Amino acid sequence: MPTRRLTQALVAGGIAALGVGGFAPTIASAASNNDAITVAGGSSYTYTFNQSPSIQATAQPNCAVFSNPAPVTLTISGPGVVSSTLVSHKADCNNALTLSPSASSVNTRHPAWAGGPMASNGVFTVTLNNEGRTKSATFVLLIPPAKPSGLTVTPNSASTATFNWPANPEPDITGYEITSSTGSVIADPTSADCSGGACSVGPVDLGSSVAGTSEHYSITAIRSCGNATCSAGHIASTSSASGSADFPAAPTPTPTPTPSKSSGGSGNTGGAGNTGGGSGGNGSGGGSTSLGTVTTGSGGGRGGGHSGSVNLGNADSAGQVSHNLPPASVGSIPSFGDPVLPPAQTSLGAQDNTPPGKIHYPKPLIAHKSASAPQTIEKALKNGLSLPPLWRGIAAAAVLILIAVHLRAWVARTEAF
Repeated sequence: MPTRRLTQALVAGGIAALGVGGFAPTIASAASNNDAITVAGGSSYTYTFNQSPSIQATAQPNCAVFSNPAPVTLTISGPGVVSSTLVSHKADCNNALTLSPSASSVNTRHPAWAGGPMASNGVFTVTLNNEGRTKSATFVLLIPPAKPSGLTVTPNSASTATFNWPANPEPDITGYEITSSTGSVIADPTSADCSGGACSVGPVDLGSSVAGTSEHYSITAIRSCGNATCSAGHIASTSSASGSADFPAAPTPTPTPTPSKSSGGSGNTGGAGNTGGGSGGNGSGGGSTSLGTVTTGSGGGRGGGHSGSVNLGNADSAGQVSHNLPPASVGSIPSFGDPVLPPAQTSLGAQDNTPPGKIHYPKPLIAHKSASAPQTIEKALKNGLSLPPLWRGIAAAAVLILIAVHLRAWVARTEAF
């Protein structure tokens, strides 16, 4: 019996020594009660895409029930683990048991534990369970995402575009980064911009500088580091896909129309002369004005209140205006503002020898000469004296005067008594 136990110990020691010798530079080992589990590279080693971690465990006999030993298992836990059991084998109550998953089952491209085409990044723990007695070892996966492919750029206008590309296959893709040919980041799409294996973002505003040019763009994929520690908090693809587009020229802006200037209207004339004319006219606009014969009546011009006549004759050769102002009765003139007169047309004396700089007035028609004031009064007296009502009024006034004289004499005599 002692000889058998010594043989088992030597065999177990030899296997352990072989394992240490085979992976001595890079093995991390955890052993207790003569059990051991190792991962080539250890917990500090980082595996990348399409690599297989070398996992090996040794379970010493530990049979609780000698006739019916429990299975010895090798399991894994970590980000995205779907199938945790790597290896399961019935314990050997007499000999040490070596457990090691096949390289293909733990290959990082299609690992058995992922339940899908790829493993997620992060820290993974492998555990040996020998009838309740456990030992563990860890390793890390930090695998960059694959290079994106099939980037297309479709201009929407002279300054915007939409970007389309196939989604990356990694399960822990967090997003993408689109850069211009100068290296400037123009968009940061997330996994939410992908659906059904296709991704799209846009329209993206690229600025007016791209109008009428051919531009090139690149896209990289970004995936999570899982529960592992990484410097940037994520890991990006080492290469990028590219795409280009020809942008149309910017549309020519429509010129703003210049407002047209309307010519001024002709001046408005006041009421007819020698009659109680209506409200005075105010000339508007910048048209030329000819001064001919003007006769203003009572109430003519702005505000009215002025009676009489004014006759503006022809301008003489020196540009002066002759006038005839007969005597007139002028009543109280109300205050009013100066009327707005239209501008006069000037002439450089091109045709009528008018000196340059003088105001040129066209020759008016000769106005009919009105009667003088004495003649008007004389005519009015003759018409008034010829009327019967005038004589009746004078007779009545004489009678009243005689009555007044007799009354005054009678009052004087009465006061004397």
